[in-house]
Amino acid sequence: MTHVCPRAGTSALILDLDGVLADTEPLHQKAWDIALDGIPLEKVAAARSKWVGMASVDIVRELIRIFGLTTPAEELLARKRAAYRTLIQQNLTPFPGLREELDMWRGFPMALATSGIRPEVLVVLEILGFGGLFDPVVTSDDVPRAKPAPDCYLSAARLLGKKPSSCVVIEDSAHGIQAAVAAGMRVLVVSPDAELPVPAGAERVFPSTVETLRWLRA
Repeated sequence: MTHVCPRAGTSALILDLDGVLADTEPLHQKAWDIALDGIPLEKVAAARSKWVGMASVDIVRELIRIFGLTTPAEELLARKRAAYRTLIQQNLTPFPGLREELDMWRGFPMALATSGIRPEVLVVLEILGFGGLFDPVVTSDDVPRAKPAPDCYLSAARLLGKKPSSCVVIEDSAHGIQAAVAAGMRVLVVSPDAELPVPAGAERVFPSTVETLRWLRA
């Protein structure tokens, strides 16, 4: 049984992972820095904003193009993923209060849609204590195109048996917001930047995932 009765028109909830369930982005950044050993960190930092929210396979192609790398894409990707697996085992925790808030939503149709790869995503969910909470879990392995294409969100809605227009998405990245808007879903944005204007197509901006969920079940 669910403990929530969300706002009218909400038949399902679909969450992103990175930046929504936990502050994973700094760990991804550090893993890329490790994989790109030899490239000045300031150059990597300057280009970083262009790929936040993208799938790693797409990021690798961008890195090779931007920096003119000769390292094979598969090797660079393997380095990053190995570094990230080590980092999450040591440093990963969910956002404060999120476990308790999500417990309120147990029994309500709730999916995860992420640009991560399935083996990595499942490990992250277990570390966070969210294993089995989301059904379905849609990853970049499960769709033809990763975000900013809408494929993962449309797939989640189909697997939930819900119309896209009745699904509410919680996102934090520009690519993810673009994907959810393109899927025809309501989009609530999480951003620590209180001055962030509401992105095109989104409904509201909240400072945290917990506050987003509390508003949605008010």
